Amino acid sequence: MQNATENTSKGFISSILKFSISTYINFIIYGATLLLVGRLIPDNIYGPVNTFADLSITVMNIAILGLDQSFIRFFHEPPEGISKKGLFGVCFTFACGALTVLSVLGCVIFPKWLLGVLRIEIAFNYLPLLFLNALFLMVSRFYNVAYRMEQNIFMFTVQSVLSQFFSKLFYLLGFFADDPKSGMLYATVLGMGLFSLVFTLIRRKEILPTKQSFSPSVLKNILPYGLALAPSAVLIYANSAFSKVFLGATLTASAQGIFGYAAALSNIVTVVQGGFATFWGAYVFANYKTEQKRIASVHNYLNLIILCFFTCIVMLQDLLFMLLPMYAQAKYIFPVMMLSAVFAILGEGTVYGIQIARKPIFDTIGIALSLAVNIVCCVWLVPNFELLGAAMALALSGFVMFAFRTVVAQKFYKTVESPVKTCIALLVCNITACFGYIFASNFYTKALVCLGAIGIYCLLYKAELVSCITIGWQTIGSFIKKNKATK
Repeated sequence: MQNATENTSKGFISSILKFSISTYINFIIYGATLLLVGRLIPDNIYGPVNTFADLSITVMNIAILGLDQSFIRFFHEPPEGISKKGLFGVCFTFACGALTVLSVLGCVIFPKWLLGVLRIEIAFNYLPLLFLNALFLMVSRFYNVAYRMEQNIFMFTVQSVLSQFFSKLFYLLGFFADDPKSGMLYATVLGMGLFSLVFTLIRRKEILPTKQSFSPSVLKNILPYGLALAPSAVLIYANSAFSKVFLGATLTASAQGIFGYAAALSNIVTVVQGGFATFWGAYVFANYKTEQKRIASVHNYLNLIILCFFTCIVMLQDLLFMLLPMYAQAKYIFPVMMLSAVFAILGEGTVYGIQIARKPIFDTIGIALSLAVNIVCCVWLVPNFELLGAAMALALSGFVMFAFRTVVAQKFYKTVESPVKTCIALLVCNITACFGYIFASNFYTKALVCLGAIGIYCLLYKAELVSCITIGWQTIGSFIKKNKATK
């Protein structure tokens, strides 16, 4: 029985590691991008371009109508009368139709109103490209989800890496044009366009749905579910985009750039997550009826790993920003900025009860509360605390979203073994971030606080720590044995 359990655990970890291949390659690409931006691109240029990218994602999420989530939810349990390929086709077609309507409204009927709302310099000249870029991002999103749900690790990895390259690194070539802002924007759209064309040709047979795909029995399942989730995805990205647009309007393009760079850099904490998020959604929906104990136990492991890694980054942030001289000011808000990313990651292990129960309205309420908190706090804090105020607003809004969705989700499907441990761990995490800001230039004091925090995490999750060490040691031993046998 013990051997069976160990084999199951190894198989589980092996699946996560396979999906992590693209994550680690993408992290290298992402890290290279941040390094180049941090050493080459002035903040007043990076700010508007980065905000434009966020707005493109927001438009994409509005147009996608939550149908990417419908595809994930119904992939293993497709409605009667439709195949998995048919499900892909109908979701993709509806989303493209919605984006077409949105583009006509934004570019032809209400362009002045939209430009007034965006209040971003580069959008005034390139509004049509905003919608074109949203289309390419949507194509990439659907193909990424399809390969993930099909467990096609090779194509998922290829698609993810190329998407990351064209959306995060390729656009920097535009900086060397006569007009760096325009050059970077055109390079983004061109790169993502070529990428989308190639993968559309690869999956061309699945794009157009059959007549049966539009039957009432199919649409009454996938459309209401997707539409109920659509506001959630929109509000999540609107949250980040609002902060940048607000800073650009109330402070300067430079402040917008520093905040945007700190937000991008804060995603460094996700690297330790690896392929977990990619693998986890598909795993939960396929196994929630029989594997609740395992699903609940994963939350503790995620807490231990993510919070320890976050604390290590706070401790060593001085070394990180030595490599990024053009964005040295971001160091002071960086620990606070990372809190929002931490809450988002930890939510991967706590909120699936809402989706399992098919009650997406609670996701929408939680994220709407988050956006409301961000807006109110930005208006209140930014005039007095500037960049720190915006960082605190984003962190607080992330916590509100995490807390609300987690508490509600537990009523439908328990994924948190010990709420007390989770609360203590998050309290220590927030205290660490505060000390990271207060002692941003005092390495030794900050290091002492961070080491103490790591000690608390290890005591809280002692059993998980021992298990991780044991599995790691066994994995290394197995690798050494295989090497010796091969020789």
